[in-house]
Amino acid sequence: MDKNKKPGNSGPIKAVFIALLMLFGALSWVFFRYSGSDLTLQSARVDAGITDILFSLKISDSDIISQSREEKRSAGSLWIENYKKIRIRKGFDLDAFISRVGELAERYKLTLKKSKLADNSISIEASAEGKILSRIVLLPPVSSVSNKKRVVLVIDDVGYYKGLNGFSELGIPVTFAVLPKERFSVSIAKELAKKGIPFIMHLPLEPEAYPKVNPGKAAILSTMSDAEIKSIFESNLKTVPGAAGVSNHMGSRFTADYEKMKYLLSLVKKHGLFFFDSYTTTKSKAAAAAKAEGMLLIENGLFLDNSDDTASIDRQLDILLNRLKKHDTVIAIGHIQKKYLLGSLSKYIPKVRQSGAEFIYLSDLYEKK
Repeated sequence: MDKNKKPGNSGPIKAVFIALLMLFGALSWVFFRYSGSDLTLQSARVDAGITDILFSLKISDSDIISQSREEKRSAGSLWIENYKKIRIRKGFDLDAFISRVGELAERYKLTLKKSKLADNSISIEASAEGKILSRIVLLPPVSSVSNKKRVVLVIDDVGYYKGLNGFSELGIPVTFAVLPKERFSVSIAKELAKKGIPFIMHLPLEPEAYPKVNPGKAAILSTMSDAEIKSIFESNLKTVPGAAGVSNHMGSRFTADYEKMKYLLSLVKKHGLFFFDSYTTTKSKAAAAAKAEGMLLIENGLFLDNSDDTASIDRQLDILLNRLKKHDTVIAIGHIQKKYLLGSLSKYIPKVRQSGAEFIYLSDLYEKK
């Protein structure tokens, strides 16, 4: 080894080289992140074209059940996804609508996907470069809804677990009530919306036993100001995208407060949603508040699984069958985490059908009335 050899300056050179590599990497990321297509103008043109087609076919604002406009970005591409859910009227020319949307798609080089969903509605998606620019869901006319006796099954507390625990495979319409801000809230809501299955947000409200009984991190409390209630409600709603309505999770104290319920229902109404009272207390002021807001409100009639054992659940289902003898509609709530509910339902579904009743979604009641 040459002891007279002086140390070189490779250290600073190496540092500069690494810094240049990092800079190049950052610039490359920015380039690939933002060098995609900007489809916002095309989104706007497609939405305007579909709106014109609907208007020409006599679809008015009163026929639109819900609509949304969401800005999206992925792999450098930017676009607007427009969504409309419409209850078509008797005599609506579906063939003409599909034909004219097809012409629009050809004009803007779009890919069309048409599918029939679980509730007999028709979904039409218009995409460009694999990005959905417009999604239209057409529900059948109200007059096509059967006049049979009806059973509505609501399954609460969805969102804690990844799946739907077999309740989506019962072969009947099931209305899932999805808790906001839980681990699987967003993914389950998106999956249900994709399948055309109506669902609601299961909004945690303050119970009588609070704070001993905790309704969860997304809860709205009766001590909160209107501004706080609005902020929490709207942030919760973002985690259950596509919800058709709202129900209360717990809430025996909050729903008994007329003024608080009146303000909450004004927010529900503002967002074009309905409210379903789980009816956790006989002191509930939800119905009175809904009347003041000019809203239809429907209440739960029966909890199926307060006791999680087969004998108790079967007794509740027997009560449901007996009520069908006196009432046109029976609504019941179960919970997704209960161990024995699914098995009991599987036994009783044929009995409900044999009684001449049919299962429908909760949203069907609001749309029919």
